Amino acid sequence: MQKSFLGVHFLQNPNDAITIAEILYEQDIDLIIETGTYRGGAALFFASIMYQYRYDANKKLIRPFKIITMDINPEAAQYINRFTLLAPYILFIPQSSASSVARSIINETFFEMRPANVFISLDGDHYAEAVYNELVYYEQYIANISNYILVQDTRLSRKWHSLYCGQSKYDGPCNGPQEAVNWFLKNEGHDRFKIDLTKEYLFSTHHNGWLKRVA
Repeated sequence: MQKSFLGVHFLQNPNDAITIAEILYEQDIDLIIETGTYRGGAALFFASIMYQYRYDANKKLIRPFKIITMDINPEAAQYINRFTLLAPYILFIPQSSASSVARSIINETFFEMRPANVFISLDGDHYAEAVYNELVYYEQYIANISNYILVQDTRLSRKWHSLYCGQSKYDGPCNGPQEAVNWFLKNEGHDRFKIDLTKEYLFSTHHNGWLKRVA
């Protein structure tokens, strides 16, 4: 059965989706950076949640917020643009997360917004090297202590997925997201980020992937 949100393919486990929504609301997140848009279901979900809590009923205005999301497949634009209420808050970049174009746009948007709280979701290329490089680069945008980077689909290593398990130069038997997390926490992320198991609620497809900034 294919899961969807607003009729758009939504590749999130429902339990994890609610946990993300809880973080967005509790931390009053005003900027999300997402790698791996696919068709935009997650970006639309994020925007719908943020629209609710960023609305100031007293002033009858929306406090600024933005979802920056990127994917090498351009098809997400057609799905996102169906929703005229939410689309203005979603900046879709049809580029790789490693591209200079995407990074330039993100950097410019970040310094224009000066966000108070940022949530980063890494759900693009799941090979360890790609995820590790995203962690090293994008962690600079975590604006506040207690904000999160979510490394999605660490389950690929646990399941010994044929695409991601085999020889690895990283810390673990596989070559997927979990190994990237392990290596990052032993190196660049050491002392700055910790795994937050409280966000797993007994089950998560992102086990050990909820990285909370602690310093």
